[in-house]
Amino acid sequence: MLSEKVKHRELFFLIPYLLFILFSFFFLGTSSHSVKDFPLDDAWIHRVYARSLAWGEGLSYNLGEPETGATSPLWILLTAPVHWLEPIWPDAPVVGIKVIGGMLGVLSISLVILITRTLTGGIRIPLITASIWAVEPRLIFSSYGGMEVNLFVVIFLGLIWADLTERKIGTYLFLSLLPVCRPEGLLVLLIYGLRDVFLWWTQGNRIGFLDWVWVLIPFSLWTMICQWISGLYLPLPFYQKAQWVWPSFSLLLKMWQLQSHHGPFPGLVFAFSIVAFGFLCFQNRSFPAVKTFLPFVLVPTVFLLGIILSRSISLDGYYWLRYADPADLMMMIAATIGLAIWADRIGRWRVWIREIPKGDRHTLGFLKGNLPLLAGVLLVCSLPHWWQSIEAKRFHLWSDGKIIHLMNVEVGKWLKAHTPAQVSVGVNDAGAIRYFSDRRIVDLLGLNNRDVVLKRVSVKDLINRVDWIALYPVWFRKYNLKAFELRQVFAVNPESYSLCNCPTQTLLTIAERRKGVH
Repeated sequence: MLSEKVKHRELFFLIPYLLFILFSFFFLGTSSHSVKDFPLDDAWIHRVYARSLAWGEGLSYNLGEPETGATSPLWILLTAPVHWLEPIWPDAPVVGIKVIGGMLGVLSISLVILITRTLTGGIRIPLITASIWAVEPRLIFSSYGGMEVNLFVVIFLGLIWADLTERKIGTYLFLSLLPVCRPEGLLVLLIYGLRDVFLWWTQGNRIGFLDWVWVLIPFSLWTMICQWISGLYLPLPFYQKAQWVWPSFSLLLKMWQLQSHHGPFPGLVFAFSIVAFGFLCFQNRSFPAVKTFLPFVLVPTVFLLGIILSRSISLDGYYWLRYADPADLMMMIAATIGLAIWADRIGRWRVWIREIPKGDRHTLGFLKGNLPLLAGVLLVCSLPHWWQSIEAKRFHLWSDGKIIHLMNVEVGKWLKAHTPAQVSVGVNDAGAIRYFSDRRIVDLLGLNNRDVVLKRVSVKDLINRVDWIALYPVWFRKYNLKAFELRQVFAVNPESYSLCNCPTQTLLTIAERRKGVH
């Protein structure tokens, strides 16, 4: 009888999965652009390399020209097989990527349940945590955004679960995958390496040096591939985009704002939830803080610091937010668990309501008695912020996808239909244009052009060599473009340009080199 009751209670864990599926349909059902387009051109850059890999051309950007313009080789490897379906169904790659992203979202829910049950036991707290996580706006958006964010989060959750349950092989396996999913994963390896040294120093734990050799093998192979292709040890975008940003109060404020921007909790609720999670970490005798507070709070904090100190970050668009999303989502799991712990006590109101008159108002006992009520109030007060975030991410999924379609996908299709197959085209956006044009694309910004990164050639020389250009003319005012004759213009209303506050990116011109002019 008890067994039947337990089985029935386990069925409640279907709720977070159903919520995720429901909100996925809500996001994807808004527009065809939510299903058939990506909200970022960088997602199309990954498709270029994944398609080349699927067709046996290696990591080629242009046919027969290998480059290292993608920062996530693991994402490319995982998603390459969907391109085998492209000859049968042209939309298969995009739809397939979104299916994979949705599956990773579902897998993350399963891992959150496993981790929370390991930490707290029972059903109620894991159920609350997983349900809040399932409707995290950034999680749903990342599932269908075409980038590797969800893959990184799933690997990180797998690492936490394996570490908590003392699955040594799993722990080191997941650690090894993080830096080949995103280069910033090296920060996670560094922190866990320092943790092992700390445990060896304080408790005499043996350091598995051979284990760490295995951990470093995937990233070492990737650096060798990069070095072989480009002569550099990291992907090209790292050298083009990375820059040291000096710490400042405004930078720390932006770091704080990132935690609640388009997330389920406003800043105050997020802070309370992290503190509540801290209570769990330092009171739970079964799991030391190095296995709870370190991965859930310290690692994401260092990860986010590494992001904002190495590149310019703005709250203005997904182009910048996607860098911070893995850290924000990782820390949001801790906040969700913390809030769920205290929200769970609301269900035991008969217990804590009797404790309030008895407790000394200046003791921790009184605080604990009132925290459930505060948690419930904060959870309810978070609903408007959560819904606003849901609407914002839903809007950007289809609107940004529409902009990329109009300004990048359509440009690539136009070039394929109106230019000879052997021409070269100079561009500033190098993803969808390369994917759909099937022309030799010259990336003038260098994200997919090692000659630019290594300063072997100037942008001026590249412009002088190409047959066509497809670019934002405002970006290239200082160069002489009079040698080109205008052929087509693509433009969107600046007011409807939702990618970012970027008025210089609302007009793109295609031009052909005048005959005999160089």
